[in-house]
Amino acid sequence: MAAIPSMTDRGTLNRGTEDRGLPPAVPQRLALGSMPPLPARSTAPILAMATTLAQNAYLANHIYSTASQAQRKLQIDFEIMGRNWNNGSHIDMTNANYLKDLIVVASNRVKAAVSTKAKGIQFFIIKGGGEGFLDSWLQNVDASRVIAGGATTANSGGQFIFDRNDLLIAFDPQGNFISSAKLIRPIVITTVANSRPKKIWTEYTANRVYNAWDKRPVSIYRNNNYLIEYLGLRVDDSLGYYSSGRARIDIHKEEQTNGCIFIVDPNTPPVSQKVQLDLFEPKFIIDVLASVGKKPADIRSSMHLGIMHMIDIK
Repeated sequence: MAAIPSMTDRGTLNRGTEDRGLPPAVPQRLALGSMPPLPARSTAPILAMATTLAQNAYLANHIYSTASQAQRKLQIDFEIMGRNWNNGSHIDMTNANYLKDLIVVASNRVKAAVSTKAKGIQFFIIKGGGEGFLDSWLQNVDASRVIAGGATTANSGGQFIFDRNDLLIAFDPQGNFISSAKLIRPIVITTVANSRPKKIWTEYTANRVYNAWDKRPVSIYRNNNYLIEYLGLRVDDSLGYYSSGRARIDIHKEEQTNGCIFIVDPNTPPVSQKVQLDLFEPKFIIDVLASVGKKPADIRSSMHLGIMHMIDIK
């Protein structure tokens, strides 16, 4: 049975082990069928090397960062693939069966699962669930705390800290897969005013809102109050922050943010292409709307969609 690797083992072959235990080379003069039987133990290094090669191939195509959830997510994925690296293709964020297994295993503290008799769309955010599906440049950094530049809705530049390793998933009321996407969540936003830094979004508030989303209603609405128009998923948090206006955090396409969470879509136009970006919506939003017989142009007022479930990989 293959061992679960540590994060420091990625891409590393054990030097010198590939020939250990193999019998001496067979002389050319031996007739076919005359080679003596190999000792049973001699296959162990071959199997070990095959396992290591399969492991390396898996880790070359499934990127995990150095975040605290990464090692646990790798362990979960290894269990789901039957502890066999050759089954690595099963670990796919568009594979409905894998995602259902991930939801069950990752939620061992709350026992969440996809229902076949839900009253609306079943949304899941798995904190750390994006590990294994990250861009290659995140491999050697903590993807839950990425420092980068950005712009607020007032077009003010600043320094952001983003959490980039969460996964958003949607299933319909009957448990059929709709869509999935990685998220980019700002946890700290610092702007500069009069040559002095000003923190306009804090990690305390960002996490407090996020943690108040479990089992809360999700709706979609059109927001045209800012430079970029978007369709936003609104979660009615249990603290009443959204309804009171204290902190209104939507989930929407990548653009500018004062705290809203981005849906990753490689086809998202840059902010500089305003006309194209206004018209664009991520595949996740289009898929969710299609599941209820709607298109982005149909959304002019708020529409209830379903319930959010929050899962934390620990």
